Amino acid sequence: MLKNRANKRKNFLLLPLFLIGGETFLQPDNEGPESLKNTGFYTYQEQLFYHKDSNLNDLLNEHNKYSLTRLGQFINTATIYRKGQIVELPVQPDPNIGKIVMRTPLYGILPLDSFISQSSNQAFLVIHKGKIIYERYDKMADYQYHAWMSITKTVVGLAMYLLEQEGKINFDKQVQDYLPDYKKTGYGRAKVRDVLNMSSGLLAIDQLFGQFVPYFRFKNTPFSPGFYAVFKPLPMVETPGVKFVYSSVDTTILTMIIENVTNMPFSQFITEHIWQHIGAEHDAAIGLLGLTMGNGHPVSGGLGLMMSSMRDLGRYGMLYTPSWNQVSKVRIFTQAHQDDLQDPNGKPNLEEFFTQTTPADDFKPGDVGFGPDDVPTHGAGQWDMIFADGDMLKLGLNGQALYVSPHKDLVVAIFGYHDIPPEYSHAYARAIARYIVDGKIQQCTEPQ
Repeated sequence: MLKNRANKRKNFLLLPLFLIGGETFLQPDNEGPESLKNTGFYTYQEQLFYHKDSNLNDLLNEHNKYSLTRLGQFINTATIYRKGQIVELPVQPDPNIGKIVMRTPLYGILPLDSFISQSSNQAFLVIHKGKIIYERYDKMADYQYHAWMSITKTVVGLAMYLLEQEGKINFDKQVQDYLPDYKKTGYGRAKVRDVLNMSSGLLAIDQLFGQFVPYFRFKNTPFSPGFYAVFKPLPMVETPGVKFVYSSVDTTILTMIIENVTNMPFSQFITEHIWQHIGAEHDAAIGLLGLTMGNGHPVSGGLGLMMSSMRDLGRYGMLYTPSWNQVSKVRIFTQAHQDDLQDPNGKPNLEEFFTQTTPADDFKPGDVGFGPDDVPTHGAGQWDMIFADGDMLKLGLNGQALYVSPHKDLVVAIFGYHDIPPEYSHAYARAIARYIVDGKIQQCTEPQ
């Protein structure tokens, strides 16, 4: 009896911290060959440096520049297959995009071009009305795959909406209606809608656990056969549907629901219902959780382990814009889906979350944030921030971002490798959206 209690307590404390939160980071003994500082290419000997005695605890530091473009070499993955004719995206550069100025906390006031050169940014893509108006690769090649990290969560949200449209999932039902093993647990009693909107009320907070456990314990938790046991003891500590709490566990629960309802791996569902409808240039890949050397349950890592080329991420983003029909024959992100996401009623308000997690200086007008008159109103459907004008932003660990404006027909996709302390590359995305409206490139000209 005491042994069982001890095991439960151990599982609870080893709850994996996935994609954002916490301040516990393991730094390497050696930052790597000096020649790798400003290049995305590596010799055989240089690659050996990163693979020698490596594990994923080493990958949230200076190794990121290498590992985030080669994540499939470190973890088990499933292929997400493309199909059909490749949709070529017209290129019509707007030279003003690279001149857009923002204030950054680390580099001062910079135009976007200079920010990309000096920061940990590896790729930056802007698509407006179905045309590429800005594209830049720095420290990676244009054909390379890059980890999306938490941007992947939007795919989980889109899959949930697709299944809700088909009548296979009712957002007002409880998780236990789709995951019988979770009956009488905290998650079992939560409504699907609240888990989808990251307001489950469960004690499954990424930032909280990041302060107590090693940040990315892939070997000890997500890849172990007992991975899912760590979710069942989690208690409900808040009223569901009220408070926005960033939780990658919420996303994992949704992925499990999708696989149970469809009776197919998440990777296959995404292949058939999303990826084969975007005119992708390449296959994508997604990490597998709960799998060690072929043992366990290969649920896909919908919480943040998807990988693709930059342009294919841009094509995916176009599904959320009026230019969706340029890449797809069927409308996947429907108007009903858009209306639900953008309606703040019944969604958790972000004000308290931002107050607790973001420095106050980040909300000065024209500063690295969005200004006090431009704070996102709510989060929904696994998107972190939805603004009053309907624009949506999803962030991923180490500088990933996908910014979509359905009304402006705009997609901004960002790949990075570090972003600690925050570099706020996504503030440039918001500035680009404002430029699309008013044509102004000087977003910030006064010193801090």
